[in-house]
Amino acid sequence: MAGPTFRRAAVGHQSGAVSIRRVGSGPNDCEEVARLPGFGSEVECRWSTDGRHLAVLHWYKISRRLQVWRIGDAEPILAVDVPKNSGSFEFTPDGRGLIAIEWVDGTQSGKNLGRVYDLESAKPVRSVALPPG
Repeated sequence: MAGPTFRRAAVGHQSGAVSIRRVGSGPNDCEEVARLPGFGSEVECRWSTDGRHLAVLHWYKISRRLQVWRIGDAEPILAVDVPKNSGSFEFTPDGRGLIAIEWVDGTQSGKNLGRVYDLESAKPVRSVALPPG
């Protein structure tokens, strides 16, 4: 999946690793610039609107793990790590924040929590209890 600036693309592998590749016009200028670790599961990748962050949702047998990486010219930096029970997520329109739904009791139909993360500080700035479903 190409980022919004079309400078980089994220390619998920069966092992859950994600290859960050330079977008170019041919095989000689499309090399891998970084590799994000996997957990042996499928992944869903999504770029922020400004292309500075990449969210990677790792699918386990009974849970999910959400990681957001800061992608720049140097090595990627893990900005946010929601280690278990991550549901839906979306970047804020300005690309500076992330809204994540966490399944507190491990299921979508149970108790849910919505969190807003500031991606610069890598900290949750707001939490809201949500109804089941």
